[in-house]
Amino acid sequence: MVKVLDNNKLALILMIHEVAVKPSSHAVRHSVIHSIIKAMKEYLNQARHLDALINCRLREIDYWRDLSSSISGSNFEPHYNPNKPTEAPFVRCLEKIDAIQRDVAEKIAYLVRLKGEINTAIDALEMRDEQLVLRYRYLDDCTWEEISRMLNVSLRTVHRIHGSALQHFSVPE
Repeated sequence: MVKVLDNNKLALILMIHEVAVKPSSHAVRHSVIHSIIKAMKEYLNQARHLDALINCRLREIDYWRDLSSSISGSNFEPHYNPNKPTEAPFVRCLEKIDAIQRDVAEKIAYLVRLKGEINTAIDALEMRDEQLVLRYRYLDDCTWEEISRMLNVSLRTVHRIHGSALQHFSVPE
């Protein structure tokens, strides 16, 4: 199941963010900022998680296709026992494949919309390096090391840019 931030959680985060402007202590301010950053990461990670789920479902389709082709249908003879199924054994596999394909199509449509929304939010960042780090990390599923090599900067710099990008990032409504 893909974890999607609902409007109630986003509203709560925004209220916390407003409280963070006038915190009573450094510890409270740090805790609030940490909660906001965590929520932003959850939002950005939705696309990665959904992509992984789609790939898992595609592997399921391969499994059912392999199974359906290994089931012999040529020896199938109709039987009139009311306790036994009346259709060929591979039909169940084909029905399962069809159901998974419909599910995958829905998930892909949602992923396309979500990635578009995330891309628009990332485009709103002013700094190009911040945009690249968020895109590489959350949309292209790159490791920190890969991002470091692509940007030709140290790993520490990548993490610094990432932190800055999260501070400037706004979750769309």
